[in-house]
Amino acid sequence: MVLNSPPRDLNHSSEELSAIQASRVQSSDIVPNRFFDFLCGQHSPSQMTCTMAEGYSQRHLVGDCRCTLSDISAGLVNLYDFEARARERLTEMAYAYYASGANDEITLHENHAAYDRIALRYHVLRDVSQRDLSTTVLGERVWMPILIAPMAFQGVAHPDGDIATAGAAGAAGTIMALSTLSNASIEEVAAATSAPLWFQLYVYRDRGATRDLVQRVEAAGYRALMLTVDAPVLGRREADVRNHFQLPDGLMAKNLVPADMETLPTAIADSGLASYFAFLLDPSLIWSDIEWLRSITSLPVLIKGIVRGDDAA
Repeated sequence: MVLNSPPRDLNHSSEELSAIQASRVQSSDIVPNRFFDFLCGQHSPSQMTCTMAEGYSQRHLVGDCRCTLSDISAGLVNLYDFEARARERLTEMAYAYYASGANDEITLHENHAAYDRIALRYHVLRDVSQRDLSTTVLGERVWMPILIAPMAFQGVAHPDGDIATAGAAGAAGTIMALSTLSNASIEEVAAATSAPLWFQLYVYRDRGATRDLVQRVEAAGYRALMLTVDAPVLGRREADVRNHFQLPDGLMAKNLVPADMETLPTAIADSGLASYFAFLLDPSLIWSDIEWLRSITSLPVLIKGIVRGDDAA
């Protein structure tokens, strides 16, 4: 569901858009293979140098790093391969945080099964010598119908975290949504990429802190707000409870530093994240609060987490 501003009108051909995007690409965008190198287990970020690889256009950027995409393809062919490698490389707490769901993980498994049930009814004998996956989302041209969803605490997986993901989004020509609970700040991520950015928003009991986040997002040039409405009470993520999930030393929710809400509770016998939600986020949100949010921003407001048709109506 999208509220507020109408989409931008981009009247450009595919060729013009390619040229525009190429002109926006900076050297800072060519960073994603530092994370690939971490997965390969060969080098730390400080050892990496990346340059444009020969034979690739701006539309197919790849860092010519010591662990290249061709190296990865020998063992990492699909997303399940990456997940298995991440399990080998991450700590137990980190992997469980990223991979687990709530309670018996029924919804998590159903999400996978739902994709498996999708059947493609394709046409044949159509000229496919020139293929184009680009489309527009809220008036923004993206090179593929895949956006990067908001993911909290990316720094738990890798020091570059949100910054590397933002650079990869710019290189891939798609949109990234930054989490409220990112380890890099709103401003740091905006400065690190040419990608269009959205911001995933939690509403805090402290409405002043929420308003400040919205104002910072607008000032930094983000294109939309994505309000999460399906977590008024955080699901009981049993893996996080068992692991007493906490952020490693040196990591924090940087966006909440001005409000003094950047750290997770530690003196608890449960998940630090669950306690953070319980103490700080507003569980009383109702539909009129959407109107309040619309009243303090000129950005489009997307509602994240609707599952019922009568809620969307």
